[in-house]
Amino acid sequence: MRLPAIRFLQFTSARQTGFVIYVCRAVEFWVFTTAGHTDSVIFVCQPYGFCNLRRPGRQVFSHYNKTMKKLFLVSFLLGLLLLWGCAETPAPDPEESQQPEISSNSTVESSSQVQTEPKTPVVIGIIDTGISNRAIAREHIREGKNYLDPALSTEDTYGHGTAVASVILEFLPEAEFVPLISNAYEDGKIIQVDNDVFAQMIVDAVDVYHCQIINISAGLLLDKESVRNAIAYAEEKNVLVVASVGNDYQISGQIQYYPAAYDSVLAVGSLNSEQSEISEFSQRGSWVDVYAVGDEITISTLSGNTRVSEGTSYSAARVTAYAGKLLQEDAGLTVQELRQLVVDGAKVLPDGTKYIP
Repeated sequence: MRLPAIRFLQFTSARQTGFVIYVCRAVEFWVFTTAGHTDSVIFVCQPYGFCNLRRPGRQVFSHYNKTMKKLFLVSFLLGLLLLWGCAETPAPDPEESQQPEISSNSTVESSSQVQTEPKTPVVIGIIDTGISNRAIAREHIREGKNYLDPALSTEDTYGHGTAVASVILEFLPEAEFVPLISNAYEDGKIIQVDNDVFAQMIVDAVDVYHCQIINISAGLLLDKESVRNAIAYAEEKNVLVVASVGNDYQISGQIQYYPAAYDSVLAVGSLNSEQSEISEFSQRGSWVDVYAVGDEITISTLSGNTRVSEGTSYSAARVTAYAGKLLQEDAGLTVQELRQLVVDGAKVLPDGTKYIP
């Protein structure tokens, strides 16, 4: 037969130990006074020691009978007093007692108080119609230039540049824009800079305004040497140029717009809103690097309201934001590495079309 396990009592204070001693002593005194013969065997608990055996003599019994009764009463009362003391002062938790003391003026941060470091802004040049500070918060707009008339501000009067900036901000909240005005709405028509000024805007975005990415949601029909050289200069200075490929596929499907058609420029076409195929209006072909949704895009208007629009301009803005996030993660990327990371990060449709979701 298996015997039940014996559990040892652990006394964690002198009061608890004293209580046991006094109770045992009271029992001892009681047995002394009530034992009927000298051969009675008594367990005596010595203070802070082990129990041993003792045989009382007849002389001790007769001589201390009354005294033992009094001692029994005193010992029992002392035991009760110590028991009350044990209830008043609970034993400390061993684990708790090992914790280091924290001074009253120490500060302990909780998980809710831990703040992540703000992400580094990415400086993006927007060569377009300007940016409305009614739609885009001023903290996102850096100093730029109106190349149509340097005396005028970079406030958007048409809405295209503002719409592009709003799409970028949706995906890259830390973006900071340099508005560089290349065209504007005036007297019921669009006016724009010539090719050489356009090329100079690209160079200035690099040298004067220190842009890390240049977004060009526009295009030229012809390959102009000045523009080609400006694009090459941006590449040399480690600045990525992202450009839209155009919206005329249904009319002129074979046209390639510049600067998107240059090898060093990240050319972006439009995908439909379901991300299942290329948009009907978008230019396409092997010269297009990636696509992004350009259908049913919510954009900001000049007044700060929103509306739905479409076009490869907004696809380019989406890819600009994607490239900006990659730069935030690694500011040391070369322009070649950044461009390749964008392409490598694209998803692929069954027909092989690469797109940024």
